[in-house]
Amino acid sequence: MTADDPKTLAEYVARGGRRAFVGNGRPASARGGFVPGAGHCSAVPTYIDGIRFPSKLQARVYSRLVQFVSQHDGGRAETWIFREVRVPLFALPSDERGKARTLSIDFVIRFRTGALAYVEAKAKRWKSRDWDRGRAAFEALAGAGALIVWDGDGPIPSQLLTKAGNAR
Repeated sequence: MTADDPKTLAEYVARGGRRAFVGNGRPASARGGFVPGAGHCSAVPTYIDGIRFPSKLQARVYSRLVQFVSQHDGGRAETWIFREVRVPLFALPSDERGKARTLSIDFVIRFRTGALAYVEAKAKRWKSRDWDRGRAAFEALAGAGALIVWDGDGPIPSQLLTKAGNAR
Protein backbone atom coordinates (compact mmCIF):
# COMPACT_ATOMS: atom_id res chain seq x y z
CA MET A 1 0.00 0.00 0.00
CA THR A 2 1.43 3.34 -1.00
CA ALA A 3 0.82 6.76 0.54
CA ASP A 4 -1.42 7.64 -2.45
CA ASP A 5 -3.83 4.75 -1.86
CA PRO A 6 -7.22 5.56 -0.30
CA LYS A 7 -7.39 4.75 3.42
CA THR A 8 -11.17 4.38 3.77
CA LEU A 9 -14.13 3.21 1.74
CA ALA A 10 -15.44 6.79 1.50
CA GLU A 11 -12.11 7.93 0.08
CA TYR A 12 -12.20 5.04 -2.40
CA VAL A 13 -15.66 6.00 -3.62
CA ALA A 14 -14.68 9.67 -3.88
CA ARG A 15 -11.70 8.78 -6.06
CA GLY A 16 -13.71 6.39 -8.25
CA GLY A 17 -11.02 3.71 -7.96
CA ARG A 18 -11.29 0.00 -8.65
CA ARG A 19 -9.38 -1.43 -5.67
CA ALA A 20 -11.10 -3.93 -3.43
CA PHE A 21 -11.78 -3.07 0.22
CA VAL A 22 -12.71 -5.26 3.17
CA GLY A 23 -15.91 -4.52 5.10
CA ASN A 24 -14.25 -2.26 7.68
CA GLY A 25 -13.09 0.19 5.00
CA ARG A 26 -9.43 -0.87 4.82
CA PRO A 27 -7.87 -2.04 1.54
CA ALA A 28 -8.35 -5.75 0.93
CA SER A 29 -5.55 -8.25 0.62
CA ALA A 30 -4.50 -9.71 -2.72
CA ARG A 31 -6.74 -12.73 -1.94
CA GLY A 32 -9.88 -10.67 -2.25
CA GLY A 33 -12.31 -8.88 0.01
CA PHE A 34 -15.13 -6.40 -0.22
CA VAL A 35 -15.72 -5.04 -3.71
CA PRO A 36 -18.22 -2.16 -3.71
CA GLY A 37 -21.24 -2.87 -5.89
CA ALA A 38 -20.64 -6.62 -6.07
CA GLY A 39 -22.99 -9.15 -4.46
CA HIS A 40 -21.75 -11.58 -1.87
CA CYS A 41 -21.74 -14.47 -4.33
CA SER A 42 -21.29 -12.57 -7.62
CA ALA A 43 -24.77 -13.55 -8.84
CA VAL A 44 -26.04 -11.47 -11.75
CA PRO A 45 -29.63 -10.20 -11.33
CA THR A 46 -31.78 -11.20 -14.29
CA TYR A 47 -35.26 -10.20 -15.48
CA ILE A 48 -37.77 -12.54 -17.12
CA ASP A 49 -41.28 -11.31 -17.99
CA GLY A 50 -40.65 -8.23 -15.84
CA ILE A 51 -39.82 -10.32 -12.77
CA ARG A 52 -36.42 -9.73 -11.12
CA PHE A 53 -34.48 -12.82 -10.10
CA PRO A 54 -31.33 -12.61 -7.97
CA SER A 55 -29.37 -14.90 -10.30
CA LYS A 56 -29.31 -16.32 -13.81
CA LEU A 57 -29.68 -19.81 -12.35
CA GLN A 58 -32.92 -18.94 -10.56
CA ALA A 59 -34.24 -17.26 -13.71
CA ARG A 60 -33.38 -20.35 -15.77
CA VAL A 61 -35.16 -22.68 -13.34
CA TYR A 62 -38.21 -20.38 -13.34
CA SER A 63 -38.44 -20.29 -17.14
CA ARG A 64 -38.15 -24.10 -17.30
CA LEU A 65 -40.85 -24.46 -14.61
CA VAL A 66 -43.20 -22.08 -16.47
CA GLN A 67 -42.64 -24.09 -19.66
CA PHE A 68 -43.30 -27.36 -17.78
CA VAL A 69 -46.46 -26.02 -16.11
CA SER A 70 -47.87 -24.65 -19.39
CA GLN A 71 -47.32 -28.03 -21.09
CA HIS A 72 -48.73 -29.96 -18.15
CA ASP A 73 -51.69 -27.69 -17.49
CA GLY A 74 -52.79 -27.37 -21.11
CA GLY A 75 -53.53 -23.65 -20.75
CA ARG A 76 -56.14 -24.12 -18.00
CA ALA A 77 -54.19 -22.00 -15.47
CA GLU A 78 -54.99 -24.41 -12.65
CA THR A 79 -51.37 -24.91 -11.58
CA TRP A 80 -49.67 -22.07 -9.71
CA ILE A 81 -46.02 -21.23 -9.15
CA PHE A 82 -45.16 -19.34 -5.97
CA ARG A 83 -41.76 -17.68 -5.55
CA GLU A 84 -39.57 -17.22 -2.45
CA VAL A 85 -41.76 -19.06 0.05
CA ARG A 86 -40.59 -19.01 3.69
CA VAL A 87 -41.39 -22.21 5.56
CA PRO A 88 -41.00 -22.43 9.37
CA LEU A 89 -38.68 -25.22 10.49
CA PHE A 90 -40.39 -26.54 13.59
CA ALA A 91 -37.93 -29.46 13.72
CA LEU A 92 -35.22 -26.97 14.83
CA PRO A 93 -35.18 -24.99 18.08
CA SER A 94 -36.11 -21.31 17.91
CA ASP A 95 -33.45 -18.65 17.73
CA GLU A 96 -32.29 -16.61 20.74
CA ARG A 97 -35.26 -14.21 20.34
CA GLY A 98 -37.82 -17.02 20.28
CA LYS A 99 -38.53 -16.77 16.53
CA ALA A 100 -38.96 -19.91 14.48
CA ARG A 101 -36.14 -20.66 12.08
CA THR A 102 -37.23 -20.68 8.44
CA LEU A 103 -36.13 -22.05 5.10
CA SER A 104 -36.67 -19.88 2.05
CA ILE A 105 -37.69 -22.11 -0.84
CA ASP A 106 -37.28 -20.63 -4.31
CA PHE A 107 -40.40 -22.11 -5.92
CA VAL A 108 -43.48 -23.97 -4.72
CA ILE A 109 -45.76 -25.42 -7.39
CA ARG A 110 -49.36 -26.08 -6.43
CA PHE A 111 -51.10 -28.47 -8.80
CA ARG A 112 -54.88 -28.37 -9.22
CA THR A 113 -55.31 -31.43 -6.98
CA GLY A 114 -53.60 -29.57 -4.15
CA ALA A 115 -50.33 -31.52 -4.46
CA LEU A 116 -47.27 -29.36 -3.74
CA ALA A 117 -43.79 -29.55 -5.24
CA TYR A 118 -40.96 -27.66 -3.54
CA VAL A 119 -38.17 -26.66 -5.96
CA GLU A 120 -34.88 -25.11 -4.89
CA ALA A 121 -32.70 -23.53 -7.59
CA LYS A 122 -29.20 -24.34 -6.45
CA ALA A 123 -25.93 -25.29 -8.09
CA LYS A 124 -24.37 -28.36 -6.55
CA ARG A 125 -21.23 -26.51 -5.52
CA TRP A 126 -23.04 -23.83 -3.46
CA LYS A 127 -24.56 -26.05 -0.79
CA SER A 128 -23.47 -25.08 2.72
CA ARG A 129 -23.66 -26.89 6.03
CA ASP A 130 -26.41 -24.52 7.21
CA TRP A 131 -28.42 -25.12 4.05
CA ASP A 132 -28.06 -28.89 4.45
CA ARG A 133 -29.26 -28.58 8.06
CA GLY A 134 -32.30 -26.55 6.96
CA ARG A 135 -33.08 -29.02 4.20
CA ALA A 136 -32.93 -31.93 6.65
CA ALA A 137 -35.26 -30.10 9.07
CA PHE A 138 -37.70 -29.31 6.25
CA GLU A 139 -37.72 -32.92 5.06
CA ALA A 140 -38.33 -34.07 8.64
CA LEU A 141 -41.62 -32.14 8.43
CA ALA A 142 -42.57 -32.63 4.78
CA GLY A 143 -41.17 -36.10 4.17
CA ALA A 144 -37.93 -37.44 2.72
CA GLY A 145 -37.20 -36.20 -0.79
CA ALA A 146 -39.83 -33.44 -0.57
CA LEU A 147 -37.37 -30.72 -1.62
CA ILE A 148 -36.33 -30.95 -5.27
CA VAL A 149 -32.93 -29.35 -5.89
CA TRP A 150 -32.41 -28.43 -9.54
CA ASP A 151 -30.01 -26.24 -11.46
CA GLY A 152 -32.31 -25.87 -14.47
CA ASP A 153 -30.15 -27.94 -16.79
CA GLY A 154 -31.05 -31.32 -18.15
CA PRO A 155 -34.47 -32.95 -18.06
CA ILE A 156 -37.27 -32.07 -15.64
CA PRO A 157 -36.57 -33.85 -12.31
CA SER A 158 -38.42 -37.16 -11.99
CA GLN A 159 -39.93 -36.16 -8.62
CA LEU A 160 -41.63 -33.20 -10.32
CA LEU A 161 -42.94 -35.41 -13.13
CA THR A 162 -44.32 -37.83 -10.55
CA LYS A 163 -46.15 -35.09 -8.65
CA ALA A 164 -47.49 -33.66 -11.91
CA GLY A 165 -48.63 -37.10 -13.04
CA ASN A 166 -50.49 -37.62 -9.77
CA ALA A 167 -52.12 -34.20 -10.20
CA ARG A 168 -53.83 -35.02 -13.51
